[in-house]
Amino acid sequence: MSLYRADPATGTVSIYKQETGKDWCNFLWNEGGFQCEITHTGASSSKFVSATAEAIVLNEPKSGVVYFRDEETHAYWNAGGWPSAVPVEEFCCRHGQTFSSVCSECGGIETEVSFAVSDERPYEVRRVVLRNRGGRSRRISVFAGTVFRMDGYAMPFYYNAATTSETKYLADCSAVVCLSHNPYAKFASPHGFVMSSETADAFEGYLDNFTGVNGGLTRPITLEEGKDLSCSCATVRARCGLLQNKLTLAAGESRTLYYCIGFCESEKALAEGRFAMLKEAPRLFAPERSERFGRLRREFGLPLRGGEMVQPWFAKKYLQEELAPLEEIKLVYSFASSVACDALVAAEYDAVEVNGQFAERAEGRWVDRCFRLYRIAVRKGKNEIVVPIRFGRTANIEAVYVLGNFGVKLPATIFPLPATLSSQRLEEQGLPFYGGAITWFTGIKEAGRVRVMVEELRGASLHVSGGDEERLIAFQPYEAEVNVREELTLTLYLTRRNTFGPNHCIPQPLYAYGPDSWISEGENWSDFPVLVPQGFRALVEKVLEHQGTMPHLR
Repeated sequence: MSLYRADPATGTVSIYKQETGKDWCNFLWNEGGFQCEITHTGASSSKFVSATAEAIVLNEPKSGVVYFRDEETHAYWNAGGWPSAVPVEEFCCRHGQTFSSVCSECGGIETEVSFAVSDERPYEVRRVVLRNRGGRSRRISVFAGTVFRMDGYAMPFYYNAATTSETKYLADCSAVVCLSHNPYAKFASPHGFVMSSETADAFEGYLDNFTGVNGGLTRPITLEEGKDLSCSCATVRARCGLLQNKLTLAAGESRTLYYCIGFCESEKALAEGRFAMLKEAPRLFAPERSERFGRLRREFGLPLRGGEMVQPWFAKKYLQEELAPLEEIKLVYSFASSVACDALVAAEYDAVEVNGQFAERAEGRWVDRCFRLYRIAVRKGKNEIVVPIRFGRTANIEAVYVLGNFGVKLPATIFPLPATLSSQRLEEQGLPFYGGAITWFTGIKEAGRVRVMVEELRGASLHVSGGDEERLIAFQPYEAEVNVREELTLTLYLTRRNTFGPNHCIPQPLYAYGPDSWISEGENWSDFPVLVPQGFRALVEKVLEHQGTMPHLR
């Protein structure tokens, strides 16, 4: 394989070898004065240059890095091999006019780290994508950030950046900021920051705690010893901003995170601007930054569905000539099953064909009156649902739902229901799309008065019953007392977020939802469903009259 390949048509250069003798760099910038240098091994350095050529340097050279660590073996690596010097497979770097991307595989985990800069604001965005190519679940930590420098402008020695800045963690933003107190830093945005799109599990603001006093970024002591970041800050000198996100990847699952790194005006401005930053981040990596949705509607010359379209009721009343169907099309939905069973299909369509046979209508509705029910026979192996529709301006392309007494292995395989369930992470136990209620029988019988205290609630509400009475837990302080005369039962009512939500749109969670969230494409599409956790954790205590409480069951 050659060292590199240039593509004049797309303005990109692809580099296929890590060892090139020197760094092959890309320079990204915006008209606001922000500049970012990215090496072919995925290390970045950034600075801001004002209109009068005054500069402030954000970080040390090649210190903008992303590490990955297997939480079982504690093995760690970088997508481009820098700075850990750990060999990776299938390495490729692509430098383009508006982006850089470094991808590879290590230990069955495929990683891609991409770089772009904001259109106008002084920060870079890193998009981190992980995919588990193995056949079992993996626990991976992502460590992303940089070593702050915060100098480059004229100042007396006694006001140097290392002694006039400090790091601080902003929990509401999942960000580490480097606050400059240097009176010579006369910039609109004099402070540095590192921010994650997801809530950070740990952070680091003091470099020596990460690398060790005599260590460096190649063999940081935190990663060598398999520890989490120390959640400490620095008041002088060894200032860094690192964020740790812990992920659990099922077999075949992909996850996407975004990190923004750059300059901000103040802590308040960063908090207020977080939403806009994370909303802009996916768009910076969109193919050609053009329309990404509604391929079928574009093919027929129809406007995309959204806030600017003519509303269906208006078109039906005033644009009758435009409502005629354009063509007969067929929608095909495929899934697999490890068992043969009877089931129902809930769909908004007037006819449904399953495995070559038209399905019989069943009585009743499901969830909403728009759904019609059809009886089907699921066969072992591959199954196919075909829906014929007359496509036109007002036609909808919707999901169909297979209902029955079975479990689901992601992404789309039916298997027998599990015999038992943990109360946590139900979406990983064969109920990824379930949105009803589940009752747990605790085995606590005739216990008298007990108190149930919910430590984590990932659902709509928890109903507590002891036989004679039932109590609802849905609001603070998330606890309730009941008399247990028969058996204590806990019933969790789930939300329908994983049933009807934008499960293929990335990144998740989104900070605003609209029609585009359900029809994402390209860089904003995940083949593997991206679900929210569902379940609960609770502590049960026996209540003793006039004597407080006594621990009973956890």
